Amino acid sequence: MRSASQEFDRPENPKKGAGIISTLTFWYALKTFLLGRKRDLDEDDLTKPLEEHKSSLLGDKLARNWSYELRRAAKHRQIPSLHRVIVKTFRFDIIFYGVVLFIMEIFVRMSQPIFIGLFIRFFNTKNKLSKEA
Repeated sequence: MRSASQEFDRPENPKKGAGIISTLTFWYALKTFLLGRKRDLDEDDLTKPLEEHKSSLLGDKLARNWSYELRRAAKHRQIPSLHRVIVKTFRFDIIFYGVVLFIMEIFVRMSQPIFIGLFIRFFNTKNKLSKEA
């Protein structure tokens, strides 16, 4: 395993230049999936992390929020809350993925009974339309 101080070249992350359709369908990762199917992936197959996934960026943000939480807790004579810090650090990601998941669940849950009803109606022997098709 390489130490953090060693410099080495890694290929760019395929998600960096991926479009919205490619991102939604994970098409950008197809090359990695195919390589993993042929052989086991190793450290040399890793790509550079995205800028928003770098530990220095996330660590600095978490440390800044923790310092703020320590000051806030001391001011109000409370115990500092790591939960509050994590939620504050990642709140926009949590909200974004929560809204996306909510919308997807609503459409999938509401459309499932409709499509199952149409499927049953198609194969119903008393239905005249199913015999014509």
